Amino acid sequence: MAQRGRPKGSKNKKTKEAVERTSAILQREILDKYTFNDFKKAFGIKSTMDREQLTDLMETPYHCCSCGKKFAVQRGNFMPSQSYLFTHNNMFAPVCYNCVEKEYEDYYTSLGSYTKAFERVCLHWDIYWEEELFKNCVVSKGKTGVGLIKEYVRRTYTAQKRGKTFDTYLDSLNGTKITNISEMEEFNNNEDDDCLSEDTIRFFGLGYSKEEYNFLQSEYDDWANRYECQTKAQEELFKNLSLTQLKIQQATNQGTDIGKLMETFNKLLDNANISPKRTDDNLTKDSQCLGSLIKKWEENQPIPEPNPEWKDVDGIVKYVTVYFLGHLCKMIGIKNTYSKLYDEEMQKYRVERPEYEDDDEALFDSVFYNNEVDDNG
Repeated sequence: MAQRGRPKGSKNKKTKEAVERTSAILQREILDKYTFNDFKKAFGIKSTMDREQLTDLMETPYHCCSCGKKFAVQRGNFMPSQSYLFTHNNMFAPVCYNCVEKEYEDYYTSLGSYTKAFERVCLHWDIYWEEELFKNCVVSKGKTGVGLIKEYVRRTYTAQKRGKTFDTYLDSLNGTKITNISEMEEFNNNEDDDCLSEDTIRFFGLGYSKEEYNFLQSEYDDWANRYECQTKAQEELFKNLSLTQLKIQQATNQGTDIGKLMETFNKLLDNANISPKRTDDNLTKDSQCLGSLIKKWEENQPIPEPNPEWKDVDGIVKYVTVYFLGHLCKMIGIKNTYSKLYDEEMQKYRVERPEYEDDDEALFDSVFYNNEVDDNG
């Protein structure tokens, strides 16, 4: 059977070659069609420029402000940034990756720490800083190299971190947000009330304030106590319900539309099978079964230990220990605490034959002669 499709990687190579050929043809056509004065007027060039210089400008319009190297495109050569400072530079920093790497190495030489050096680079170019994210990138890309810088910047463009800059990190230092597990201990030391647990932060993720974590944990516990929560899927549904509730509350406080959030909330309720549209019979059958209730009672309000005067009122513990365990050990010849308790208990009911220690003749006379006297009398 003939193989269908193109060879792997052929399209990318051919497409790149076609683009390069087309770009060269268009450049020659543009240069032949327009005069130098037209280009000078369009690009705002006032100095004298020959044809070769103009061609070079069109082929490599971007250059690094540090090393001066020229590039045809910015993507892949310059570090992107989400800072408004680079809005009119296509959201790219004006220096190439190699110069950023050199800056990173210089900071390491002066600071003696890769973590502090990379934090300083983020500060310089207004990149969002997160120590745990940097450590994860170091594990996959190593402590140095352009690959580390590209990987870190790429991960700052995820949905959770999109739009964040170094100012976002600075705001978290004021105690408003927790963006790093290592900050939790310092954050708790600065607070007078109850401390946050690391499990709570890891469960709901980073990026929330202490009040928000308390709200999320409270809502999650309420869902888990009211409904059955025994599987990983149920835990994730209740967690997402809590997160959606927090977003609804925040949107309500800000006066924004909550329509989409409510749709998400209702879908989560349907997925968890706890939508208000369900009947009371199904709710009792599925979510409030006896096993769920017993589990909830034992976890939240377990039966306390009885008072000493009410422990083993009927003596059933002693009965089983002595007459079952003790008798069994005695019967098979095991000497231990149970058999000893059994011997002590049996001693209470054991009867021994009495022995008479006086003169036998006096006993004989008292028995037989007293009987004869009684008979004659």
